[in-house]
Amino acid sequence: MKNKAFSKHNLAFSIISVVLVLILVFSIVVSLIGYDTFTSNMNMIYHDKANDVAYEAITKVNANHIEQYLKNGEGDAEWQESNMQLQTLCNNMDVDMIYIISVDAADYNSYTTVFHVVQEDSDKYSPVALGQKDKITNDSFKKDYKLLYTDDNIGSTTLLGAADVITAIHPLKDDSGKITALLCVQVPMTNMGYRIDFLKRVAIFAVILVALAIIIFSRYIRKKVVNPIRTVSDEALRFSKENKKGEALGEISKINEISSLSRSIDEMEDEMLEYIDNLTAATAEKERIGAELSIAAKIQMNAVPNTFPAFPDRTDFDIYASMTPAKEVGGDFYNYFLIDDDHLALVIADVSGKGIPAALFMMVTNNLITETTHKGGTPADILKYVNETVCAKNEAGMFVTVWLGILELSTGKITACNAGHDFPALCRKDGCFELVKAPHDIAVGAMEGLPFDNYEIQINKGDKLFLYTDGLPEAANESDEMLTLDGMLDVINRYKNETPKDILLGINNSVNDFVGGAPQFDDLTMLCIELKGTDTEG
Repeated sequence: MKNKAFSKHNLAFSIISVVLVLILVFSIVVSLIGYDTFTSNMNMIYHDKANDVAYEAITKVNANHIEQYLKNGEGDAEWQESNMQLQTLCNNMDVDMIYIISVDAADYNSYTTVFHVVQEDSDKYSPVALGQKDKITNDSFKKDYKLLYTDDNIGSTTLLGAADVITAIHPLKDDSGKITALLCVQVPMTNMGYRIDFLKRVAIFAVILVALAIIIFSRYIRKKVVNPIRTVSDEALRFSKENKKGEALGEISKINEISSLSRSIDEMEDEMLEYIDNLTAATAEKERIGAELSIAAKIQMNAVPNTFPAFPDRTDFDIYASMTPAKEVGGDFYNYFLIDDDHLALVIADVSGKGIPAALFMMVTNNLITETTHKGGTPADILKYVNETVCAKNEAGMFVTVWLGILELSTGKITACNAGHDFPALCRKDGCFELVKAPHDIAVGAMEGLPFDNYEIQINKGDKLFLYTDGLPEAANESDEMLTLDGMLDVINRYKNETPKDILLGINNSVNDFVGGAPQFDDLTMLCIELKGTDTEG
């Protein structure tokens, strides 16, 4: 069995690993920063040294006599004096070499040596004779030579060589300001080698620090952190399995966070047990409410006619309706009933709001309309009476849009009243569904004392009338795009030649396809009737 203390998933192992990684990262960062800082500082020191020597060397040479030196050669007394002073300066200042060259300003591809002295004990470099011509093969030097000759704003430049050397280059100008030669001082960057020693010391320091961290942290963390946390973890695991109160953990550590964690576990157990008791009670209450809503939904569905065929012994018309609430219960309703053998009442309505309040308001309004219609009168008279009755005791401020029509089956004439509801759609035989637009009256329950008006629709044998609530044109998909009235008509006309039942079933399937996974926000109620028994023309 693998020792738990050395498991890679053990807390102590994880913490120590993180600490070690941090130490290593810290060491690497310190090394890089130190290396870069050391390099920058040394470059600056050597840069200053090279320029200081260059400034001193400039004073040893007469820039006005460069051509004279090249013409007279090493026998020139003044050249010999300057060369000796440059040699002394080179030896005293510990530089690799000091040289003065005259660059061919025509193409900057060659130069002629005027002075060239090297350290007397140097085994790397040898002096170059006065007047010797050489090619410039270093592109970086060639570029800087050209800039010094052509740009008055550049007084000097410094170049870093590949072999840890730095070269300061200064122009020599005669009394007229013309550049006659370039003075170069090459300084060896001998102390750069100490960078490697620095990195070695950092590496040794990191190894020692890692070893100390392993010893100290493994003991301290296991005792002060890991063991207390393991105690807390074991208690939490025990409680999750048993769901029973255990012994209080109390103050198991002097570390505030761990001590706070142990107290939190104790409090969590108490609160969890209380929560379980409350959840049990809430679940029972939710189940009771769910059962009551289910019963309410059945009551609501039974409040409207839902047995089809609706009138099996009548062959002069065919009717079908459906109601799909957005919640368990809704505020839409439809109704149809025979007032007498020749008159069929058609009702479709939409109550403001959703849920149980809308369902209760729906049932009251439906009963009022049904009872009042049986007593006689036109749809306008019926809705006027229902409106006054509802407004008299409407403290909730709810209202309902209603379309009420009375169909005279023998003639096909429909006398209708529209109280703020959507326009019905009519499909003539061999035609298409189109909206039947007529003036709206105010919704029932909105305001007392307002008049309601009738209008007529004539339907003939083979014609179909479609009624609906706004849940159909306002059905929205996952992109919040609505079906709209035009889209609704397109859907209805796909099934215009079907029976009323198949029309509603087809519409419902098409709407479900359009909506997709989007939630239903409004009730969806539809009613369709086809007249079969009259030959009256409109």
